Amino acid sequence: MVANSNANAIDWRALPRRRVVIFGAAAALSVPLVIGALFWLLRDPAEPTDPLFATYPAHERFHGTPRTPTLSGFGIPEAFKPFIVNEARDGPNFAGAYTVVPYLLPNKIQAVLVISARTGAVYRAPPATNFTVRYRLDSRLLIYKGDATKGYRRRARYYVLRGGKILEVPRPPRRERPNVIVKGTGTRRGHTRD
Repeated sequence: MVANSNANAIDWRALPRRRVVIFGAAAALSVPLVIGALFWLLRDPAEPTDPLFATYPAHERFHGTPRTPTLSGFGIPEAFKPFIVNEARDGPNFAGAYTVVPYLLPNKIQAVLVISARTGAVYRAPPATNFTVRYRLDSRLLIYKGDATKGYRRRARYYVLRGGKILEVPRPPRRERPNVIVKGTGTRRGHTRD
């Protein structure tokens, strides 16, 4: 490798051609990977595709400027209040007229607040420690799924917003599986030979 008159510059003509081609190919391949990773990191958590969301549709849709949340009486540390107000200012992301704001308390408990864009009323959802919270704008259903990345494979919990309250609902029944022949047995799943 030969340096130019500038001590930090590299003379690319002096490098073997094979290294330049490999470096160029690696750079060309890494750009889509970086862009894909950015899209994955910046994806909207309110876009899960679980069909259970259609079971609890949103009854209203809010249009306009959201009200400032009333955070007094919740024991929320002052350091978190600007974050919560800014999240509520972005507008509804749940049940048509509400904003879900998950945040981490100092004792490592993930708290979840549901804020009404119409009135500014704040509702405290059950804590979501070791759970991933899923929600959609067009549904009143909150799904807490066990965080598998931390080794928690708990059963999902389901909550519904009804009349300004967040209520736990029982696990919905499993959908019927189609009759599939189980390989090697000659029988259909759920059936036995006579």
